[in-house]
Amino acid sequence: NLAPAADIFSRTGFLEKAAYCLLGIGKKADAEKLVIEGLEEQPDNYSLQCLLGDIKDEPSFYESAWISSNMTFISALKALASYHFKKDNWVKAESAYCDLVKILPAFETNWFYLGCCQMKLEHWELAKQSFTKAAGLNPEFYQAWNNLAAVCMELNDYD
Repeated sequence: NLAPAADIFSRTGFLEKAAYCLLGIGKKADAEKLVIEGLEEQPDNYSLQCLLGDIKDEPSFYESAWISSNMTFISALKALASYHFKKDNWVKAESAYCDLVKILPAFETNWFYLGCCQMKLEHWELAKQSFTKAAGLNPEFYQAWNNLAAVCMELNDYD
Protein backbone atom coordinates (compact mmCIF):
# COMPACT_ATOMS: atom_id res chain seq x y z
CA ASN A 1 0.00 0.00 0.00
CA LEU A 2 1.40 3.37 -1.04
CA ALA A 3 -0.70 5.44 1.38
CA PRO A 4 1.84 5.25 4.25
CA ALA A 5 4.66 6.13 1.86
CA ALA A 6 2.67 9.12 0.58
CA ASP A 7 2.17 10.29 4.16
CA ILE A 8 5.85 9.92 5.05
CA PHE A 9 7.02 11.65 1.87
CA SER A 10 4.53 14.46 2.43
CA ARG A 11 5.59 15.03 6.04
CA THR A 12 9.29 15.01 5.14
CA GLY A 13 8.91 17.49 2.28
CA PHE A 14 9.26 15.11 -0.65
CA LEU A 15 6.11 16.40 -2.30
CA GLU A 16 6.82 15.02 -5.75
CA LYS A 17 7.32 11.49 -4.40
CA ALA A 18 4.25 11.85 -2.21
CA ALA A 19 2.18 12.93 -5.21
CA TYR A 20 3.38 9.96 -7.26
CA CYS A 21 2.37 7.64 -4.42
CA LEU A 22 -1.07 9.25 -4.29
CA LEU A 23 -1.43 8.85 -8.04
CA GLY A 24 -0.43 5.21 -7.65
CA ILE A 25 -3.37 4.58 -5.35
CA GLY A 26 -5.83 6.49 -7.49
CA LYS A 27 -6.00 9.67 -5.44
CA LYS A 28 -5.51 12.10 -8.30
CA ALA A 29 -7.37 14.97 -6.61
CA ASP A 30 -5.23 14.62 -3.47
CA ALA A 31 -2.06 14.52 -5.57
CA GLU A 32 -3.15 17.64 -7.44
CA LYS A 33 -3.93 19.47 -4.20
CA LEU A 34 -0.55 18.51 -2.74
CA VAL A 35 1.30 19.73 -5.84
CA ILE A 36 -0.63 23.01 -5.94
CA GLU A 37 0.15 23.60 -2.24
CA GLY A 38 3.80 22.83 -2.95
CA LEU A 39 3.85 25.32 -5.80
CA GLU A 40 2.39 28.00 -3.54
CA GLU A 41 5.44 27.56 -1.29
CA GLN A 42 7.93 26.92 -4.13
CA PRO A 43 6.61 28.61 -7.28
CA ASP A 44 9.88 27.98 -9.12
CA ASN A 45 9.85 24.22 -8.50
CA TYR A 46 9.96 23.11 -12.12
CA SER A 47 9.50 19.43 -11.25
CA LEU A 48 6.25 20.20 -9.47
CA GLN A 49 5.11 22.37 -12.40
CA CYS A 50 5.69 19.47 -14.78
CA LEU A 51 4.00 17.02 -12.43
CA LEU A 52 0.95 19.29 -12.36
CA GLY A 53 1.03 19.25 -16.15
CA ASP A 54 1.00 15.44 -16.02
CA ILE A 55 -1.86 15.36 -13.52
CA LYS A 56 -3.99 17.88 -15.41
CA ASP A 57 -2.88 16.74 -18.87
CA GLU A 58 -2.15 20.38 -19.63
CA PRO A 59 0.94 21.48 -21.60
CA SER A 60 0.94 25.06 -20.32
CA PHE A 61 2.59 23.82 -17.12
CA TYR A 62 5.49 22.32 -19.12
CA GLU A 63 5.78 25.54 -21.11
CA SER A 64 5.81 27.59 -17.92
CA ALA A 65 8.52 25.39 -16.36
CA TRP A 66 10.61 25.59 -19.53
CA ILE A 67 10.33 29.37 -19.85
CA SER A 68 10.66 30.24 -16.16
CA SER A 69 13.77 28.01 -15.92
CA ASN A 70 15.35 30.15 -18.65
CA MET A 71 15.19 27.09 -20.87
CA THR A 72 17.44 24.99 -18.65
CA PHE A 73 15.00 22.45 -17.17
CA ILE A 74 15.24 19.88 -19.96
CA SER A 75 12.58 17.62 -18.41
CA ALA A 76 10.00 20.31 -19.16
CA LEU A 77 10.96 20.41 -22.84
CA LYS A 78 10.93 16.60 -23.02
CA ALA A 79 7.48 16.52 -21.42
CA LEU A 80 6.23 19.19 -23.81
CA ALA A 81 7.55 17.33 -26.86
CA SER A 82 6.09 14.04 -25.65
CA TYR A 83 2.74 15.64 -24.85
CA HIS A 84 2.36 17.10 -28.34
CA PHE A 85 3.56 13.87 -29.96
CA LYS A 86 0.97 11.81 -28.05
CA LYS A 87 -1.74 14.31 -29.03
CA ASP A 88 -0.74 14.12 -32.74
CA ASN A 89 0.11 17.82 -32.73
CA TRP A 90 2.95 17.35 -35.18
CA VAL A 91 3.94 20.99 -35.70
CA LYS A 92 4.38 21.70 -32.00
CA ALA A 93 6.01 18.32 -31.39
CA GLU A 94 8.45 18.92 -34.24
CA SER A 95 9.36 22.32 -32.81
CA ALA A 96 9.98 20.89 -29.34
CA TYR A 97 12.01 17.96 -30.66
CA CYS A 98 14.07 20.39 -32.81
CA ASP A 99 14.91 22.26 -29.62
CA LEU A 100 15.74 18.99 -27.86
CA VAL A 101 18.17 17.76 -30.49
CA LYS A 102 19.98 21.11 -30.39
CA ILE A 103 20.46 20.72 -26.65
CA LEU A 104 20.91 16.93 -26.50
CA PRO A 105 22.26 15.88 -29.90
CA ALA A 106 23.60 12.52 -28.69
CA PHE A 107 20.19 11.02 -27.83
CA GLU A 108 18.97 8.94 -30.75
CA THR A 109 15.39 8.72 -29.49
CA ASN A 110 14.98 12.48 -29.77
CA TRP A 111 16.18 12.32 -33.40
CA PHE A 112 13.83 9.41 -34.01
CA TYR A 113 10.75 11.20 -32.68
CA LEU A 114 11.74 14.33 -34.58
CA GLY A 115 11.89 12.20 -37.74
CA CYS A 116 8.47 10.73 -36.99
CA CYS A 117 7.00 14.24 -36.69
CA GLN A 118 8.66 15.22 -39.95
CA MET A 119 7.24 12.13 -41.67
CA LYS A 120 3.75 13.03 -40.47
CA LEU A 121 4.27 16.56 -41.81
CA GLU A 122 5.70 15.16 -45.05
CA HIS A 123 8.98 16.97 -44.50
CA TRP A 124 10.76 14.10 -46.21
CA GLU A 125 14.28 15.51 -46.54
CA LEU A 126 14.31 16.60 -42.92
CA ALA A 127 12.94 13.22 -41.84
CA LYS A 128 15.71 11.52 -43.81
CA GLN A 129 18.31 13.59 -41.96
CA SER A 130 16.74 12.87 -38.57
CA PHE A 131 16.48 9.11 -39.09
CA THR A 132 20.01 9.01 -40.51
CA LYS A 133 21.25 10.72 -37.35
CA ALA A 134 19.26 8.35 -35.09
CA ALA A 135 20.55 5.26 -36.90
CA GLY A 136 24.08 6.65 -36.88
CA LEU A 137 23.99 7.17 -33.13
CA ASN A 138 22.68 3.65 -32.57
CA PRO A 139 23.27 1.26 -35.48
CA GLU A 140 21.00 -1.33 -33.83
CA PHE A 141 18.01 1.07 -33.74
CA TYR A 142 15.95 -0.91 -36.25
CA GLN A 143 12.93 1.43 -36.06
CA ALA A 144 15.12 4.30 -37.26
CA TRP A 145 16.43 2.16 -40.14
CA ASN A 146 12.89 1.08 -41.06
CA ASN A 147 11.64 4.64 -41.12
CA LEU A 148 14.71 5.81 -43.02
CA ALA A 149 13.98 3.18 -45.67
CA ALA A 150 10.35 4.33 -45.88
CA VAL A 151 11.42 7.96 -46.28
CA CYS A 152 13.96 7.02 -48.97
CA MET A 153 11.19 5.18 -50.84
CA GLU A 154 8.99 8.26 -50.58
CA LEU A 155 11.81 10.36 -52.00
CA ASN A 156 12.74 7.77 -54.65
CA ASP A 157 16.23 8.03 -53.17
CA TYR A 158 17.96 4.68 -53.53
CA ASP A 159 21.59 5.84 -53.40
